[in-house]
Amino acid sequence: MSADASFVPARSPWRRVAATVAAVLLLGVGILHAAFRQPREVRNVHERTIAAGGAEVGRLLDTLGTEGDLMWRTDLVPAMVMSDGPRVGSSGGHGLVRYHVTAFEPGRRIEYTMEDGLGLAGTHTFTVSPGEGESTRIRHEIRGRLSGAMRWAWGPIVEPTHDGVIEDVFDHVERVCTGEAHRVMRTPGWFRAFARPAARAEAKRGGTFVRP
Repeated sequence: MSADASFVPARSPWRRVAATVAAVLLLGVGILHAAFRQPREVRNVHERTIAAGGAEVGRLLDTLGTEGDLMWRTDLVPAMVMSDGPRVGSSGGHGLVRYHVTAFEPGRRIEYTMEDGLGLAGTHTFTVSPGEGESTRIRHEIRGRLSGAMRWAWGPIVEPTHDGVIEDVFDHVERVCTGEAHRVMRTPGWFRAFARPAARAEAKRGGTFVRP
């Protein structure tokens, strides 16, 4: 039987699959590379109106990060520990999250600026201001830009943890001032069960503690 000169062997379907997979992987690497390079703006705000005077709430604020801290109460992350309490220039943080004080108005406002290397460049700020009547409004706000791995960790891990921490802190402030807390944003039990041992392990590595 003579060979047909026009015959072209069919390409293996596995070559097509391999080429497709390679193209998808290259595209994915390109997307990840672009995402890690480009920062993203982020803003997170929590507010609570407390039926207490501003002086009472402000007194708790002024102890934040000190040895006699009367405000930071949560089991989701390690305690906040600052080198010189809320005074400007004081440095520290909670666990791996490091920052320093860049503004302090006693009884009213503390602004912290994030340290480099976290993947979040910006500030987080506690503010105490008059509410309606004799009530007081306490507020926490993060403003910053995400970069690197933080762009991926923020949504599923960091922000939910942060939300729980701030609501825990506000619960404690409200209980101290009024005897009860009126929490709106709940932290799921399964998430807290996951975060608690992680917080204890992080605190142990850093030589600090958890202040529930």
